[in-house]
Amino acid sequence: MRDNDIYYFINQKPASFFAKFKIIDSVERTSVAAEISMLTANGTIGQAVDSGGVFKTRLKPGREFNISAKAVNYHPYTSTRLATDADTLVYLEMIPKSRKCIEGKIIDKETNLPLVGVKVAIYDEDGNNYLNLITDESGSYKVCQLPLDKDLYIGAEKRPEYFTNTERFRVSIENDIKKDLLTQKIVIGKAIKIDNIYFDAGKFNVRDDAAVELDKLVNLMKANPDIIIELDSHTDCNGSSSSNLILSDKRAKSSAAYIVSKGIAANRIKGKGLGETKLIKTCKCEECSEEEHAENRRTEFKVTGFTKKK
Repeated sequence: MRDNDIYYFINQKPASFFAKFKIIDSVERTSVAAEISMLTANGTIGQAVDSGGVFKTRLKPGREFNISAKAVNYHPYTSTRLATDADTLVYLEMIPKSRKCIEGKIIDKETNLPLVGVKVAIYDEDGNNYLNLITDESGSYKVCQLPLDKDLYIGAEKRPEYFTNTERFRVSIENDIKKDLLTQKIVIGKAIKIDNIYFDAGKFNVRDDAAVELDKLVNLMKANPDIIIELDSHTDCNGSSSSNLILSDKRAKSSAAYIVSKGIAANRIKGKGLGETKLIKTCKCEECSEEEHAENRRTEFKVTGFTKKK
């Protein structure tokens, strides 16, 4: 009688399993639409995955594979790893080309308090909008993933009580931006100083450095197309009062003409010279310091009305 031989064997070729791969934003943790490609020992497979979708394939534990992904506005992703049967759902994090943010508050310039109910928008010259919101009691705004090294604009509007304020900025790869916007209440007849409007001694032509500051007023008037402005030029007490009045009037009218040359309607702005009639520092002229004289030499503007009835 022959003994029956009993044999056994170990399957060293473990069964494959289904693996799922999902692409997410590394900052926001939201899903991303991407082109996914996987390289294994059996070849390359690829698939376009919509936002929220998954890439599915069969893998064998212990086998090495390479997976890569491409998506608009993200850096390419690539990774080489060993498959494990724990890889039933794998999240692949893609880094946005810009993870930078801008945030801040809209603040009343006079009270230094945050403003509620301000419309805040961020946009570029191509018409793309990156933020549209209305501030709550905190006056805060924030937006991330802005394009890098491109002119962007932030505008704050709370009409008709406040000036609309628009500023240009750029986001770089180095830092997030913290930017508070100061907005000023419109008060008819209230003088608002314009910094750094300088003229050569005895002259009234607009210098390049003065043009930079006047351009800010041009932008303010473009952002607030219904306001009417009076531009007032003041001198210190040096020289005769009559000559100071004439010179300041020429400077004010020259500045107003510059603003009109930038596209502002002539009926929305006028220049007026006040000479030394409204000195801020009323020290005796011969006793005034140069700093006091400089404070008296100033250019101001005030809203005198509106093109449309409020």
